[in-house]
Amino acid sequence: MVREREEANVTVDGQGRLYRFGRHLVRLMSRRYRVIPSAAIHPETLQEPVVFISRHQNLFGPWKTMLWFPGRFRVWVYHVFLEPQTAFRHYVNYTFTKRFGWHQSWAKIVAWPVSYVVTAVLRSAACIPVYRGTRQIVQTFRETVRALADGYSVFIFPDIEYQDRSAQTGELYKGFLQLDKYMYRETGRHVCFVPMYVCRRQRAFFVGDPIRFRDGEDFQKEREVVYQKIRDGLDRLAGLCGEL
Repeated sequence: MVREREEANVTVDGQGRLYRFGRHLVRLMSRRYRVIPSAAIHPETLQEPVVFISRHQNLFGPWKTMLWFPGRFRVWVYHVFLEPQTAFRHYVNYTFTKRFGWHQSWAKIVAWPVSYVVTAVLRSAACIPVYRGTRQIVQTFRETVRALADGYSVFIFPDIEYQDRSAQTGELYKGFLQLDKYMYRETGRHVCFVPMYVCRRQRAFFVGDPIRFRDGEDFQKEREVVYQKIRDGLDRLAGLCGEL
């Protein structure tokens, strides 16, 4: 029944009416961000489904992306935020108490409505649940491959230190690169990874050059090559926009 209600509220671009309505309201009070593609990137690349890799920067990256980035896309989100019960526990046991220093009783009062509102918005946005560190991560990869096949681009914000607001790219989780194995197995094509930096100074999305695994190379070695290209690409974009 819940799934039927969700599907009934989905628009032609795959995003729910709650998400679109909320985004419209916030846009009225927010300054627009534009897309600045790399000179080397073909214009058609932005019209095709790709996997954008961007910086989290303590929620700034996902927030501006979901608010202003154009086109059809879905976002990787830690799975605990997509169910009210698990979101509530996370807010009470970590976000509001350990990060914000609130007393647990006050954290519980605030976490209850917040967990339901945030979960509803993220589900309406058709975010892809990320089951980090568990066998269920396979579900994340499979759903991502399906999304790409259906014409959606996908955004991943893999910072290990996700609260880091600096322009310099720190260490990233490498697990998302396993996605290429699943993509190649299903389609015979490699994932097109594209670095994307959200620039505060210019209020813009700086889009970098496409990065792909090379055919015939050892996966573990090639993973390190692609990983470094992505990090270098993010730093280059931060430099181009004047923040690094």
